[in-house]
Amino acid sequence: MEMLRFDRALLDNAFLDRASLEGASFCEARLHHASIRGALLCSIDFTRAGMTGVRLNGSRLWNSDFSSAMLVMADLAGADLTDAEFGGANMDRALLECAVLFDVFEDRDARFVYQVDGLQVSQIAEALVYETTRLPPEFAGDPRIKARIVECEAERAERVRS
Repeated sequence: MEMLRFDRALLDNAFLDRASLEGASFCEARLHHASIRGALLCSIDFTRAGMTGVRLNGSRLWNSDFSSAMLVMADLAGADLTDAEFGGANMDRALLECAVLFDVFEDRDARFVYQVDGLQVSQIAEALVYETTRLPPEFAGDPRIKARIVECEAERAERVRS
């Protein structure tokens, strides 16, 4: 089967909720404010894609490549991002509530660890990260990330009160 290619496509405000696009390429595509919620997007190439305000909440994005993607204010709440690549991605104010960036699978014979690649503490520190975000241990224990979680939780509590 041939790979679906949306390279450099203009898909701002597109509605692709619950789409199954495994292995597709959106390299340098514009997906600003697109809705791609609850989608199966494993092994997708989003390299250098413009994704400001994209809604990917609840999507499965295993092994996808977000290298140098613009994820400013992206909604990644509840998304499974295990084995995804984020080198150079701009995650300023990206919502990571309940997002899975780290997971462990164990059975009788083996233990498998899945986590994001290329992600830096500085990127997470710019995102909206909460106690419910499943972070790799090296991030979860970082003082900057701990402080950011406290800040985001306090802002959320304030919004709930007002």
